[in-house]
Amino acid sequence: MKIVVDSGSTKADWIVIKSDHTTELTTTLGLNPEVLDHQDLVARIEQSGVLKQLKNQVTEVYFYGSGCGSLRTIGYIQKALAEVFPNLQKTEVKEDTYAAVFATTQGQPAIVCINGTGSNCSYFDGEKLHQHIASLGYLAMDDCSGSDFGRQLIKAYYLKQMPEDLRLIFEKQYDLDADVIKNNFYKKENPYAYLASFLPF
Repeated sequence: MKIVVDSGSTKADWIVIKSDHTTELTTTLGLNPEVLDHQDLVARIEQSGVLKQLKNQVTEVYFYGSGCGSLRTIGYIQKALAEVFPNLQKTEVKEDTYAAVFATTQGQPAIVCINGTGSNCSYFDGEKLHQHIASLGYLAMDDCSGSDFGRQLIKAYYLKQMPEDLRLIFEKQYDLDADVIKNNFYKKENPYAYLASFLPF
């Protein structure tokens, strides 16, 4: 049984490909190894009843995720997957941009961009992915990402730059108390995912 995973920092989509070629989709919280420790990674995978039920049947996992751009973070994901799926024979872990490449280019050279909680842009030469600038994540980069737009919305609200009619709608949809916002920024895990939660507005 094979599983293909597309994981951002906020959520991960898991496609289970069964031996009879039927598929089943399940979702967990995002699995970014740059910000989650081993136990958090394992706990998030095990959130899915589907994955827990099938864990002994899974032999291959193809994981494409945010934060998987170094041997160090790839190792974190491989270790977590091996703990959850004891009969793994093959594991492939790559950056989430590779999933976009495989889904869109048909092997042809292209500039490929992704946009979710974070954002990224790479050149695919038909065989390899090239990133000439290392991503520093949402604090320094990731322009036009969900976390960037969330930060801009909160800032526009607090600086009273947001039009009044939008401010009223924004206030009804979100808890904009300064203590709540600061607690999410500085005390809770995944502040970038919290920022991205404002993107639907």
